[in-house]
Amino acid sequence: MQSSHTRRSLFNYAGIAILMLGLATGEFIYWRATQNDDPDIAGTKSYELQVEENTGVFGIITAEIDRVFTDPKAMAVAIWVISAAAAGGCFLVASRMPRE
Repeated sequence: MQSSHTRRSLFNYAGIAILMLGLATGEFIYWRATQNDDPDIAGTKSYELQVEENTGVFGIITAEIDRVFTDPKAMAVAIWVISAAAAGGCFLVASRMPRE
């Protein structure tokens, strides 16, 4: 059976690894997206108005979710946020473990 100090260290190391890997991955994706930056129609105001006119507010929400998964810059930001939240969860769990 592991001591609480060992488990706390494990959660802290896992949090650091998740944070560093997520930030590096997001940075790489963002950097690659800026290397071949070509504007497209998705995300423009006229496109949003056309989608809302045809499908309503649900269509706008669906288009935004689709944009996150197809736009590399938005995906990089999502990876940064998710990795920061996961690392924060690891740090929170580690801080709530009893100290010996």
